[in-house]
Amino acid sequence: MCIRDRGIDMAITPQSRLILINNTRLTDYKNQMDFKNPSEQSLYFLSKKYREYNDFQYLRRDGTIAVPENYDNLYGCDYIMFQNKNFGSKWFYAFIRNKEYANDDNTIITFEIDVFQTWQFDIEYLKSFISRSHQQQFLSDGSPWLSNLFPEQVEYGRDYVVTHTEVVSWNTYYVLMCSSADLTSDFGDTDNPSLKSSTGGTFDKMPSVLDYYVIDNLNDNPSPRTDSLQAILAELKDAPWITQCIQSITVVPEEVVGNNFEIVNMASGKNIGRLRDGYKSSNFILSSIDNWWSYFPKYDNSKLYSYPYSYIEMTAYNGNQFIIKPEAVNELSKLELGLVNYVGASPRLTYYLKYYNDFGDNGHEYDGRPEYGEFLDAGLSIANFPQLPVTVDNYLLYMANNANSFALSNSINSYNKKEAVAMGAIEGGAGAISSILSGNIGGTIGSIYGGAKSAYTGVKNSEIAIRQQMAKIQDAEIAPPTLAGQTGGDAFNIANGINGVTLKWKTIRPEYAERLEEYFTRYGYVQNKIETVSLTGNQNFNYIQTTGCILAGNIPKDDIEILKNMFDNGTTIWHTEIGKYNDNPWIGGLNKNGEEKL
Repeated sequence: MCIRDRGIDMAITPQSRLILINNTRLTDYKNQMDFKNPSEQSLYFLSKKYREYNDFQYLRRDGTIAVPENYDNLYGCDYIMFQNKNFGSKWFYAFIRNKEYANDDNTIITFEIDVFQTWQFDIEYLKSFISRSHQQQFLSDGSPWLSNLFPEQVEYGRDYVVTHTEVVSWNTYYVLMCSSADLTSDFGDTDNPSLKSSTGGTFDKMPSVLDYYVIDNLNDNPSPRTDSLQAILAELKDAPWITQCIQSITVVPEEVVGNNFEIVNMASGKNIGRLRDGYKSSNFILSSIDNWWSYFPKYDNSKLYSYPYSYIEMTAYNGNQFIIKPEAVNELSKLELGLVNYVGASPRLTYYLKYYNDFGDNGHEYDGRPEYGEFLDAGLSIANFPQLPVTVDNYLLYMANNANSFALSNSINSYNKKEAVAMGAIEGGAGAISSILSGNIGGTIGSIYGGAKSAYTGVKNSEIAIRQQMAKIQDAEIAPPTLAGQTGGDAFNIANGINGVTLKWKTIRPEYAERLEEYFTRYGYVQNKIETVSLTGNQNFNYIQTTGCILAGNIPKDDIEILKNMFDNGTTIWHTEIGKYNDNPWIGGLNKNGEEKL
Protein backbone atom coordinates (compact mmCIF):
# COMPACT_ATOMS: atom_id res chain seq x y z
CA MET A 1 0.00 0.00 0.00
CA CYS A 2 1.24 3.42 -0.89
CA ILE A 3 1.23 5.88 1.98
CA ARG A 4 1.84 9.57 2.18
CA ASP A 5 4.55 10.80 4.48
CA ARG A 6 5.71 14.46 4.40
CA GLY A 7 4.41 14.82 0.86
CA ILE A 8 6.53 11.92 -0.52
CA ASP A 9 5.01 8.77 -1.99
CA MET A 10 6.91 5.69 -0.90
CA ALA A 11 6.43 1.96 -1.27
CA ILE A 12 6.97 0.32 2.11
CA THR A 13 6.36 -3.19 3.34
CA PRO A 14 2.92 -3.32 5.01
CA GLN A 15 3.15 -3.41 8.82
CA SER A 16 -0.26 -2.18 10.05
CA ARG A 17 -3.95 -3.01 9.99
CA LEU A 18 -6.24 0.00 9.74
CA ILE A 19 -9.99 0.19 10.25
CA LEU A 20 -12.16 3.22 9.50
CA ILE A 21 -15.08 3.53 11.91
CA ASN A 22 -18.45 5.25 11.48
CA ASN A 23 -20.39 7.35 13.97
CA THR A 24 -18.78 6.57 17.33
CA ARG A 25 -19.59 10.04 18.68
CA LEU A 26 -16.13 10.02 20.20
CA THR A 27 -14.66 13.38 19.33
CA ASP A 28 -12.81 14.48 22.50
CA TYR A 29 -12.19 13.71 26.17
CA LYS A 30 -15.42 15.29 27.41
CA ASN A 31 -17.28 12.10 26.51
CA GLN A 32 -15.70 8.66 26.67
CA MET A 33 -16.85 5.06 26.83
CA ASP A 34 -15.73 2.25 29.09
CA PHE A 35 -15.83 -1.50 28.53
CA LYS A 36 -15.49 -4.58 30.67
CA ASN A 37 -12.47 -5.93 28.81
CA PRO A 38 -10.40 -5.37 25.62
CA SER A 39 -12.42 -7.97 23.72
CA GLU A 40 -15.72 -6.18 24.39
CA GLN A 41 -14.06 -2.91 23.42
CA SER A 42 -12.74 -4.10 20.06
CA LEU A 43 -15.99 -5.88 19.18
CA TYR A 44 -17.92 -2.66 19.76
CA PHE A 45 -15.76 -0.62 17.40
CA LEU A 46 -15.59 -3.40 14.84
CA SER A 47 -19.39 -3.38 14.80
CA LYS A 48 -19.18 0.16 13.42
CA LYS A 49 -16.52 -0.63 10.80
CA TYR A 50 -16.74 1.17 7.49
CA ARG A 51 -13.62 -0.11 5.77
CA GLU A 52 -10.60 -2.25 6.69
CA TYR A 53 -7.09 -2.14 5.26
CA ASN A 54 -4.39 -4.67 6.01
CA ASP A 55 -1.50 -3.28 3.98
CA PHE A 56 -0.51 -0.05 5.69
CA GLN A 57 2.94 0.92 6.84
CA TYR A 58 3.75 1.34 10.53
CA LEU A 59 1.36 3.93 11.96
CA ARG A 60 2.75 6.46 14.37
CA ARG A 61 1.09 7.85 17.45
CA ASP A 62 -0.36 10.86 15.66
CA GLY A 63 -0.07 11.52 12.00
CA THR A 64 -1.49 11.71 8.53
CA ILE A 65 -2.48 8.88 6.25
CA ALA A 66 -3.90 8.63 2.76
CA VAL A 67 -6.70 6.16 2.27
CA PRO A 68 -8.05 5.01 -1.08
CA GLU A 69 -11.54 6.38 -0.56
CA ASN A 70 -13.53 9.12 -2.16
CA TYR A 71 -13.87 12.08 0.20
CA ASP A 72 -17.66 12.07 -0.05
CA ASN A 73 -17.81 8.48 1.17
CA LEU A 74 -16.13 9.35 4.49
CA TYR A 75 -18.60 11.86 5.88
CA GLY A 76 -19.71 9.48 8.68
CA CYS A 77 -16.22 8.34 9.65
CA ASP A 78 -15.06 9.95 12.92
CA TYR A 79 -12.65 7.38 14.33
CA ILE A 80 -9.98 4.82 13.48
CA MET A 81 -8.43 1.79 15.13
CA PHE A 82 -5.23 0.14 14.08
CA GLN A 83 -2.71 -2.54 14.98
CA ASN A 84 1.05 -2.51 14.43
CA LYS A 85 2.86 -5.83 14.12
CA ASN A 86 5.42 -4.74 16.67
CA PHE A 87 2.66 -4.49 19.31
CA GLY A 88 1.08 -7.81 18.58
CA SER A 89 -2.72 -7.82 18.91
CA LYS A 90 -3.00 -4.50 20.78
CA TRP A 91 -5.41 -2.06 19.26
CA PHE A 92 -4.71 1.65 19.13
CA TYR A 93 -7.66 4.01 18.93
CA ALA A 94 -7.64 7.51 17.50
CA PHE A 95 -9.86 10.49 16.73
CA ILE A 96 -10.13 11.64 13.14
CA ARG A 97 -9.26 15.31 13.41
CA ASN A 98 -9.44 16.25 9.75
CA LYS A 99 -10.24 14.86 6.30
CA GLU A 100 -8.80 16.45 3.19
CA TYR A 101 -9.63 15.80 -0.45
CA ALA A 102 -6.57 14.50 -2.37
CA ASN A 103 -8.22 13.27 -5.56
CA ASP A 104 -11.29 11.37 -6.57
CA ASP A 105 -9.81 8.15 -5.29
CA ASN A 106 -7.88 9.27 -2.22
CA THR A 107 -8.57 11.18 0.99
CA ILE A 108 -5.98 12.42 3.49
CA ILE A 109 -6.92 11.75 7.13
CA THR A 110 -5.30 13.47 10.12
CA PHE A 111 -5.64 11.48 13.34
CA GLU A 112 -4.82 11.83 17.04
CA ILE A 113 -4.46 8.97 19.50
CA ASP A 114 -7.37 8.58 21.94
CA VAL A 115 -5.26 7.82 24.99
CA PHE A 116 -8.23 6.80 27.16
CA GLN A 117 -9.47 4.10 24.79
CA THR A 118 -5.93 3.05 23.96
CA TRP A 119 -4.77 2.64 27.59
CA GLN A 120 -8.14 2.13 29.31
CA PHE A 121 -7.20 -1.22 30.83
CA ASP A 122 -3.73 -0.11 31.87
CA ILE A 123 -4.75 2.83 34.05
CA GLU A 124 -4.27 2.57 37.81
CA TYR A 125 -6.70 4.92 39.58
CA LEU A 126 -5.40 6.37 42.84
CA LYS A 127 -6.98 8.53 45.51
CA SER A 128 -7.61 12.03 44.23
CA PHE A 129 -9.60 15.10 45.18
CA ILE A 130 -13.02 14.55 43.62
CA SER A 131 -14.63 17.87 42.77
CA ARG A 132 -17.78 16.50 41.20
CA SER A 133 -19.25 13.11 40.43
CA HIS A 134 -22.36 11.00 40.50
CA GLN A 135 -23.30 9.14 43.64
CA GLN A 136 -25.93 6.78 44.94
CA GLN A 137 -29.39 8.38 44.87
CA PHE A 138 -31.79 6.15 46.81
CA LEU A 139 -31.64 3.62 49.61
CA SER A 140 -32.95 0.08 49.30
CA ASP A 141 -36.37 1.08 50.65
CA GLY A 142 -36.79 3.74 47.98
CA SER A 143 -36.11 6.68 50.28
CA PRO A 144 -33.65 9.37 49.11
CA TRP A 145 -30.07 9.13 50.24
CA LEU A 146 -29.41 12.64 51.54
CA SER A 147 -25.68 12.47 52.07
CA ASN A 148 -24.44 15.25 49.81
CA LEU A 149 -25.13 18.76 51.11
CA PHE A 150 -22.44 20.83 49.44
CA PRO A 151 -23.95 23.93 47.83
CA GLU A 152 -24.32 23.98 44.08
CA GLN A 153 -23.56 27.04 41.98
CA VAL A 154 -26.82 26.75 40.10
CA GLU A 155 -29.96 28.84 40.19
CA TYR A 156 -32.98 27.25 41.83
CA GLY A 157 -35.26 30.27 42.20
CA ARG A 158 -36.52 31.71 45.45
CA ASP A 159 -40.19 30.81 45.18
CA TYR A 160 -41.60 27.57 46.53
CA VAL A 161 -44.78 25.62 45.97
CA VAL A 162 -46.69 23.68 48.63
CA THR A 163 -47.05 20.01 47.74
CA HIS A 164 -48.66 18.69 50.94
CA THR A 165 -50.06 19.94 54.24
CA GLU A 166 -50.46 18.20 57.60
CA VAL A 167 -52.27 19.84 60.52
CA VAL A 168 -51.43 18.68 64.04
CA SER A 169 -54.04 20.28 66.24
CA TRP A 170 -56.08 19.92 69.37
CA ASN A 171 -59.86 19.83 69.39
CA THR A 172 -60.66 19.77 73.09
CA TYR A 173 -60.10 22.68 75.44
CA TYR A 174 -59.89 22.75 79.21
CA VAL A 175 -59.99 25.69 81.61
CA LEU A 176 -57.13 26.05 84.06
CA MET A 177 -58.14 28.21 87.06
CA CYS A 178 -55.49 29.46 89.46
CA SER A 179 -56.76 30.54 92.89
CA SER A 180 -55.33 31.75 96.18
CA ALA A 181 -58.56 30.62 97.91
CA ASP A 182 -59.71 27.09 98.58
CA LEU A 183 -62.72 26.63 96.28
CA THR A 184 -63.85 23.50 98.08
CA SER A 185 -64.43 25.27 101.44
CA ASP A 186 -67.69 26.92 102.59
CA PHE A 187 -67.98 30.47 101.20
CA GLY A 188 -70.59 31.63 103.75
CA ASP A 189 -72.73 34.63 102.71
CA THR A 190 -72.53 38.42 102.73
CA ASP A 191 -73.61 38.63 106.34
CA ASN A 192 -71.18 35.96 107.43
CA PRO A 193 -68.50 35.46 104.71
CA SER A 194 -65.88 32.75 104.97
CA LEU A 195 -62.56 32.37 103.15
CA LYS A 196 -59.96 29.64 103.45
CA SER A 197 -56.58 30.13 101.80
CA SER A 198 -55.25 27.71 99.18
CA THR A 199 -52.92 24.98 100.30
CA GLY A 200 -50.89 24.91 97.05
CA GLY A 201 -48.47 22.15 96.15
CA THR A 202 -45.70 21.26 93.74
CA PHE A 203 -46.51 21.40 90.04
CA ASP A 204 -43.96 20.64 87.32
CA LYS A 205 -41.26 20.60 90.04
CA MET A 206 -42.12 24.16 91.09
CA PRO A 207 -43.62 24.83 94.54
CA SER A 208 -46.69 27.05 94.57
CA VAL A 209 -48.95 28.51 97.24
CA LEU A 210 -51.81 28.52 94.75
CA ASP A 211 -54.32 25.82 93.92
CA TYR A 212 -54.90 24.84 90.28
CA TYR A 213 -58.39 23.83 89.26
CA VAL A 214 -59.46 22.21 86.01
CA ILE A 215 -62.77 22.49 84.17
CA ASP A 216 -63.08 20.02 81.28
CA ASN A 217 -66.67 20.94 80.42
CA LEU A 218 -66.07 23.46 77.66
CA ASN A 219 -67.46 23.63 74.16
CA ASP A 220 -68.03 20.18 72.71
CA ASN A 221 -66.12 17.92 75.05
CA PRO A 222 -68.02 14.63 74.63
CA SER A 223 -67.39 13.27 78.13
CA PRO A 224 -66.85 16.00 80.71
CA ARG A 225 -66.25 15.11 84.33
CA THR A 226 -66.74 18.58 85.79
CA ASP A 227 -69.56 21.07 85.77
CA SER A 228 -69.45 23.78 83.15
CA LEU A 229 -67.42 26.96 83.41
CA GLN A 230 -70.66 28.97 83.39
CA ALA A 231 -72.05 27.00 86.34
CA ILE A 232 -68.90 27.41 88.39
CA LEU A 233 -68.64 31.14 87.62
CA ALA A 234 -72.27 31.52 88.67
CA GLU A 235 -71.36 29.83 91.95
CA LEU A 236 -68.55 32.35 92.45
CA LYS A 237 -70.66 35.35 91.45
CA ASP A 238 -72.38 35.64 94.84
CA ALA A 239 -69.11 35.25 96.70
CA PRO A 240 -66.90 38.10 95.44
CA TRP A 241 -64.60 37.71 98.42
CA ILE A 242 -63.71 34.38 96.80
CA THR A 243 -63.80 35.62 93.23
CA GLN A 244 -61.19 38.28 93.95
CA CYS A 245 -58.79 35.45 94.82
CA ILE A 246 -58.86 34.10 91.27
CA GLN A 247 -55.41 34.84 89.83
CA SER A 248 -55.98 33.57 86.31
CA ILE A 249 -58.43 31.66 84.14
CA THR A 250 -56.74 30.24 81.04
CA VAL A 251 -58.21 28.25 78.15
CA VAL A 252 -55.67 25.55 77.29
CA PRO A 253 -55.56 22.46 75.07
CA GLU A 254 -56.40 19.19 76.73
CA GLU A 255 -52.79 18.10 76.18
CA VAL A 256 -51.52 20.67 78.67
CA VAL A 257 -53.42 19.09 81.54
CA GLY A 258 -54.07 15.55 80.40
CA ASN A 259 -55.75 13.38 83.05
CA ASN A 260 -53.61 14.53 85.93
CA PHE A 261 -56.41 15.95 88.04
CA GLU A 262 -58.93 14.66 90.55
CA ILE A 263 -62.59 15.59 90.84
CA VAL A 264 -63.46 17.52 93.99
CA ASN A 265 -66.69 19.10 95.20
CA MET A 266 -67.38 22.72 95.91
CA ALA A 267 -69.49 23.49 98.99
CA SER A 268 -72.54 23.83 96.74
CA GLY A 269 -71.97 20.37 95.29
CA LYS A 270 -70.53 21.53 91.95
CA ASN A 271 -67.86 19.26 90.48
CA ILE A 272 -64.50 20.79 89.65
CA GLY A 273 -61.11 19.27 88.91
CA ARG A 274 -57.98 19.97 90.91
CA LEU A 275 -54.42 19.25 89.84
CA ARG A 276 -52.78 16.65 91.99
CA ASP A 277 -49.93 17.71 94.19
CA GLY A 278 -46.73 16.57 92.49
CA TYR A 279 -48.19 16.97 88.99
CA LYS A 280 -45.59 16.51 86.25
CA SER A 281 -46.26 17.32 82.62
CA SER A 282 -45.55 14.43 80.29
CA ASN A 283 -43.62 14.28 77.02
CA PHE A 284 -45.30 12.33 74.28
CA ILE A 285 -45.47 11.86 70.54
CA LEU A 286 -48.36 13.72 68.98
CA SER A 287 -47.91 12.62 65.41
CA SER A 288 -45.83 10.09 63.48
CA ILE A 289 -45.77 10.50 59.69
CA ASP A 290 -44.46 7.52 57.72
CA ASN A 291 -42.65 7.96 54.40
CA TRP A 292 -42.90 11.71 54.85
CA TRP A 293 -40.46 12.37 52.00
CA SER A 294 -42.97 10.89 49.53
CA TYR A 295 -45.08 14.05 49.85
CA PHE A 296 -42.51 15.87 47.77
CA PRO A 297 -42.59 15.39 43.99
CA LYS A 298 -40.93 12.23 42.69
CA TYR A 299 -37.44 13.37 41.79
CA ASP A 300 -34.80 11.34 39.98
CA ASN A 301 -32.07 13.13 41.88
CA SER A 302 -32.10 12.70 45.64
CA LYS A 303 -30.40 16.06 46.22
CA LEU A 304 -33.65 17.78 45.27
CA TYR A 305 -35.15 16.30 48.43
CA SER A 306 -32.69 18.28 50.55
CA TYR A 307 -32.57 21.93 51.60
CA PRO A 308 -32.73 24.50 49.95
CA TYR A 309 -34.52 22.69 47.14
CA SER A 310 -37.09 21.08 49.43
CA TYR A 311 -38.02 21.51 53.07
CA ILE A 312 -40.91 21.27 55.52
CA GLU A 313 -42.18 24.45 57.11
CA MET A 314 -43.58 24.00 60.61
CA THR A 315 -45.81 26.93 61.55
CA ALA A 316 -47.66 27.70 64.75
CA TYR A 317 -50.69 29.92 64.58
CA ASN A 318 -48.94 32.50 66.72
CA GLY A 319 -46.82 33.24 63.67
CA ASN A 320 -43.66 31.40 64.70
CA GLN A 321 -41.98 29.18 62.14
CA PHE A 322 -39.31 26.50 62.03
CA ILE A 323 -37.67 25.13 58.89
CA ILE A 324 -37.28 21.34 58.87
CA LYS A 325 -34.39 20.33 56.64
CA PRO A 326 -35.02 16.81 55.31
CA GLU A 327 -31.36 15.88 55.59
CA ALA A 328 -31.46 16.59 59.35
CA VAL A 329 -34.35 14.19 60.03
CA ASN A 330 -32.91 11.18 61.82
CA GLU A 331 -35.09 8.58 60.14
CA LEU A 332 -36.16 9.07 56.56
CA SER A 333 -39.03 6.66 56.92
CA LYS A 334 -40.68 8.45 59.86
CA LEU A 335 -41.18 12.03 61.00
CA GLU A 336 -42.13 12.20 64.68
CA LEU A 337 -43.58 15.32 66.26
CA GLY A 338 -43.41 15.41 70.04
CA LEU A 339 -44.90 17.65 72.72
CA VAL A 340 -43.65 18.94 76.06
CA ASN A 341 -45.66 21.30 78.22
CA TYR A 342 -45.69 23.30 81.42
CA VAL A 343 -48.66 23.97 83.66
CA GLY A 344 -48.96 27.02 85.86
CA ALA A 345 -50.24 30.56 85.91
CA SER A 346 -48.64 30.96 82.46
CA PRO A 347 -48.96 27.55 80.79
CA ARG A 348 -46.89 26.71 77.74
CA LEU A 349 -46.48 23.85 75.32
CA THR A 350 -43.74 23.20 72.78
CA TYR A 351 -43.83 21.06 69.66
CA TYR A 352 -40.50 19.51 68.72
CA LEU A 353 -39.03 17.03 66.25
CA LYS A 354 -37.77 13.85 67.81
CA TYR A 355 -34.07 13.15 67.21
CA TYR A 356 -33.81 16.08 64.80
CA ASN A 357 -30.21 16.56 63.63
CA ASP A 358 -29.01 13.66 65.78
CA PHE A 359 -27.27 10.79 64.04
CA GLY A 360 -25.86 8.90 66.97
CA ASP A 361 -22.35 10.26 66.74
CA ASN A 362 -22.21 11.10 70.44
CA GLY A 363 -21.95 7.54 71.62
CA HIS A 364 -25.48 7.09 72.88
CA GLU A 365 -28.12 4.58 72.01
CA TYR A 366 -31.67 5.65 71.34
CA ASP A 367 -33.58 4.77 74.46
CA GLY A 368 -36.70 6.85 73.97
CA ARG A 369 -35.38 9.99 75.62
CA PRO A 370 -36.60 13.02 73.70
CA GLU A 371 -33.73 15.35 74.45
CA TYR A 372 -31.35 13.80 71.95
CA GLY A 373 -30.71 15.97 68.94
CA GLU A 374 -31.87 19.57 68.80
CA PHE A 375 -34.86 18.81 71.08
CA LEU A 376 -36.63 22.09 71.94
CA ASP A 377 -34.34 24.08 69.66
CA ALA A 378 -36.09 22.31 66.82
CA GLY A 379 -39.56 23.27 67.86
CA LEU A 380 -42.20 25.91 68.36
CA SER A 381 -43.60 27.17 71.67
CA ILE A 382 -47.17 28.33 72.20
CA ALA A 383 -47.95 30.30 75.35
CA ASN A 384 -50.33 33.05 74.36
CA PHE A 385 -53.47 31.20 75.43
CA PRO A 386 -56.71 33.11 76.03
CA GLN A 387 -56.97 34.63 79.51
CA LEU A 388 -60.53 35.03 80.81
CA PRO A 389 -61.44 37.59 83.47
CA VAL A 390 -64.11 37.15 86.13
CA THR A 391 -66.25 40.00 87.48
CA VAL A 392 -66.25 41.03 91.13
CA ASP A 393 -69.50 42.51 92.50
CA ASN A 394 -68.16 45.42 94.49
CA TYR A 395 -71.44 45.94 96.38
CA LEU A 396 -71.49 42.40 97.69
CA LEU A 397 -67.76 42.58 98.29
CA TYR A 398 -68.22 45.80 100.30
CA MET A 399 -71.00 44.28 102.31
CA ALA A 400 -68.97 41.16 103.00
CA ASN A 401 -65.79 43.04 103.79
CA ASN A 402 -67.70 45.25 106.28
CA ALA A 403 -70.22 42.74 107.60
CA ASN A 404 -68.71 42.62 111.08
CA SER A 405 -68.17 46.38 111.14
CA PHE A 406 -71.77 46.95 110.18
CA ALA A 407 -72.98 44.62 112.90
CA LEU A 408 -70.82 46.32 115.46
CA SER A 409 -71.84 49.80 114.32
CA ASN A 410 -75.54 48.95 114.40
CA SER A 411 -75.17 47.53 117.87
CA ILE A 412 -73.29 50.61 119.08
CA ASN A 413 -75.78 53.00 117.51
CA SER A 414 -78.72 51.19 119.10
CA TYR A 415 -77.01 51.19 122.46
CA ASN A 416 -76.09 54.86 122.16
CA LYS A 417 -79.65 55.76 121.29
CA LYS A 418 -81.06 54.03 124.35
CA GLU A 419 -78.30 55.40 126.52
CA ALA A 420 -78.89 58.95 125.34
CA VAL A 421 -82.62 58.83 126.24
CA ALA A 422 -81.94 57.32 129.62
CA MET A 423 -79.19 59.77 130.45
CA GLY A 424 -81.33 62.74 129.32
CA ALA A 425 -84.13 61.70 131.65
CA ILE A 426 -81.75 61.25 134.57
CA GLU A 427 -80.11 64.57 134.01
CA GLY A 428 -83.47 66.38 133.69
CA GLY A 429 -84.96 64.73 136.79
CA ALA A 430 -81.98 65.51 138.98
CA GLY A 431 -82.09 69.15 137.94
CA ALA A 432 -85.80 69.46 138.61
CA ILE A 433 -85.53 68.01 142.13
CA SER A 434 -82.76 70.41 142.95
CA SER A 435 -84.84 73.37 141.72
CA ILE A 436 -87.91 72.34 143.72
CA LEU A 437 -85.90 72.04 146.95
CA SER A 438 -84.56 75.53 146.40
CA GLY A 439 -88.06 76.92 145.64
CA ASN A 440 -86.95 77.77 142.05
CA ILE A 441 -89.92 76.84 139.90
CA GLY A 442 -88.34 78.30 136.75
CA GLY A 443 -85.20 76.23 137.33
CA THR A 444 -87.36 73.16 137.56
CA ILE A 445 -88.77 73.77 134.10
CA GLY A 446 -85.28 74.52 132.71
CA SER A 447 -83.83 71.35 134.12
CA ILE A 448 -86.55 69.21 132.58
CA TYR A 449 -85.98 70.96 129.25
CA GLY A 450 -82.20 70.47 129.40
CA GLY A 451 -82.54 66.77 130.04
CA ALA A 452 -84.91 66.39 127.10
CA LYS A 453 -82.52 68.34 124.90
CA SER A 454 -79.61 66.12 125.85
CA ALA A 455 -81.61 62.99 125.06
CA TYR A 456 -82.64 64.44 121.71
CA THR A 457 -79.05 65.27 120.79
CA GLY A 458 -77.88 61.76 121.59
CA VAL A 459 -80.60 60.16 119.49
CA LYS A 460 -79.93 62.53 116.63
CA ASN A 461 -76.23 61.66 116.57
CA SER A 462 -77.05 57.96 116.42
CA GLU A 463 -79.43 58.51 113.51
CA ILE A 464 -76.77 60.50 111.66
CA ALA A 465 -74.29 57.67 112.10
CA ILE A 466 -76.81 55.20 110.73
CA ARG A 467 -77.58 57.46 107.76
CA GLN A 468 -73.87 57.79 106.97
CA GLN A 469 -73.54 54.04 107.01
CA MET A 470 -76.55 53.67 104.71
CA ALA A 471 -75.08 56.25 102.31
CA LYS A 472 -71.89 54.23 101.99
CA ILE A 473 -73.91 51.11 101.29
CA GLN A 474 -75.94 52.94 98.64
CA ASP A 475 -72.74 54.20 97.05
CA ALA A 476 -71.40 50.62 96.93
CA GLU A 477 -74.59 49.45 95.23
CA ILE A 478 -73.87 51.53 92.14
CA ALA A 479 -70.10 50.90 92.08
CA PRO A 480 -69.16 49.19 88.78
CA PRO A 481 -67.92 45.61 88.95
CA THR A 482 -64.18 45.11 88.72
CA LEU A 483 -62.24 42.27 87.09
CA ALA A 484 -60.24 39.60 88.80
CA GLY A 485 -57.64 37.46 87.11
CA GLN A 486 -55.87 38.40 83.90
CA THR A 487 -57.03 39.39 80.46
CA GLY A 488 -55.26 38.86 77.18
CA GLY A 489 -54.07 36.04 75.00
CA ASP A 490 -55.25 35.25 71.52
CA ALA A 491 -58.70 33.73 71.18
CA PHE A 492 -58.78 34.19 67.40
CA ASN A 493 -57.55 30.69 66.72
CA ILE A 494 -60.08 29.04 69.01
CA ALA A 495 -62.90 31.14 67.61
CA ASN A 496 -62.02 30.06 64.08
CA GLY A 497 -61.10 26.47 64.81
CA ILE A 498 -57.45 26.84 63.86
CA ASN A 499 -54.88 25.73 66.35
CA GLY A 500 -51.79 23.64 66.90
CA VAL A 501 -49.13 23.55 64.20
CA THR A 502 -49.17 23.09 60.45
CA LEU A 503 -46.56 21.20 58.45
CA LYS A 504 -46.19 22.34 54.85
CA TRP A 505 -44.08 20.42 52.35
CA LYS A 506 -42.42 22.97 50.08
CA THR A 507 -40.23 22.54 47.02
CA ILE A 508 -38.86 24.68 44.22
CA ARG A 509 -41.06 25.56 41.29
CA PRO A 510 -41.41 22.88 38.57
CA GLU A 511 -39.62 24.92 35.90
CA TYR A 512 -36.51 25.11 38.09
CA ALA A 513 -36.82 21.51 39.27
CA GLU A 514 -36.94 20.28 35.67
CA ARG A 515 -33.71 22.05 34.76
CA LEU A 516 -31.93 20.94 37.91
CA GLU A 517 -33.03 17.36 37.26
CA GLU A 518 -31.36 17.54 33.86
CA TYR A 519 -28.23 19.17 35.27
CA PHE A 520 -27.75 16.77 38.19
CA THR A 521 -28.53 13.77 36.01
CA ARG A 522 -25.86 14.87 33.57
CA TYR A 523 -23.16 16.13 35.91
CA GLY A 524 -23.80 14.70 39.36
CA TYR A 525 -23.11 16.65 42.57
CA VAL A 526 -20.32 18.62 44.16
CA GLN A 527 -18.26 16.17 46.25
CA ASN A 528 -15.11 17.94 47.52
CA LYS A 529 -13.60 14.83 49.03
CA ILE A 530 -10.59 12.59 48.55
CA GLU A 531 -11.28 9.08 47.35
CA THR A 532 -10.26 6.67 44.63
CA VAL A 533 -11.41 7.72 41.18
CA SER A 534 -14.37 5.55 40.20
CA LEU A 535 -16.03 5.37 36.81
CA THR A 536 -18.98 3.18 37.77
CA GLY A 537 -22.20 3.35 39.75
CA ASN A 538 -24.86 4.64 37.38
CA GLN A 539 -26.50 2.48 34.76
CA ASN A 540 -25.82 4.58 31.66
CA PHE A 541 -22.98 6.98 32.44
CA ASN A 542 -20.90 8.56 35.19
CA TYR A 543 -19.54 12.09 35.29
CA ILE A 544 -16.35 12.77 37.21
CA GLN A 545 -14.21 15.84 37.72
CA THR A 546 -11.07 15.96 39.82
CA THR A 547 -8.58 18.52 41.05
CA GLY A 548 -4.98 17.36 40.70
CA CYS A 549 -5.88 13.86 39.51
CA ILE A 550 -3.40 11.13 40.43
CA LEU A 551 -2.99 8.18 38.01
CA ALA A 552 -0.39 5.51 37.38
CA GLY A 553 0.18 2.61 35.00
CA ASN A 554 2.45 1.24 32.28
CA ILE A 555 1.52 4.12 30.04
CA PRO A 556 3.69 6.70 28.25
CA LYS A 557 4.26 9.77 30.42
CA ASP A 558 2.73 12.18 27.94
CA ASP A 559 -0.42 10.06 27.79
CA ILE A 560 -0.63 9.99 31.59
CA GLU A 561 -0.65 13.78 31.58
CA ILE A 562 -3.43 13.83 28.97
CA LEU A 563 -5.49 11.46 31.12
CA LYS A 564 -4.96 13.62 34.21
CA ASN A 565 -6.13 16.68 32.34
CA MET A 566 -9.12 14.74 31.07
CA PHE A 567 -10.33 14.07 34.61
CA ASP A 568 -9.38 17.52 35.95
CA ASN A 569 -11.42 19.16 33.18
CA GLY A 570 -14.36 16.85 33.80
CA THR A 571 -15.42 13.90 31.70
CA THR A 572 -18.45 11.68 31.20
CA ILE A 573 -17.75 7.97 31.07
CA TRP A 574 -20.56 6.26 29.15
CA HIS A 575 -21.43 2.64 29.83
CA THR A 576 -23.65 2.57 26.77
CA GLU A 577 -24.03 4.60 23.61
CA ILE A 578 -22.94 8.20 24.07
CA GLY A 579 -25.97 10.42 24.53
CA LYS A 580 -28.28 7.71 25.90
CA TYR A 581 -29.50 9.55 28.97
CA ASN A 582 -32.80 8.02 30.03
CA ASP A 583 -33.04 8.52 33.84
CA ASN A 584 -29.54 7.06 34.46
CA PRO A 585 -30.47 5.26 37.70
CA TRP A 586 -27.87 4.18 40.21
CA ILE A 587 -27.26 0.45 39.96
CA GLY A 588 -28.83 -1.32 42.94
CA GLY A 589 -31.67 -0.37 45.26
CA LEU A 590 -34.91 1.18 44.04
CA ASN A 591 -35.69 4.15 41.85
CA LYS A 592 -38.04 6.99 42.68
CA ASN A 593 -41.07 4.92 41.66
CA GLY A 594 -40.17 2.07 43.99
CA GLU A 595 -39.06 -0.08 41.06
CA GLU A 596 -35.97 -2.23 41.28
CA LYS A 597 -32.94 -0.69 39.64
CA LEU A 598 -30.71 -2.60 37.28
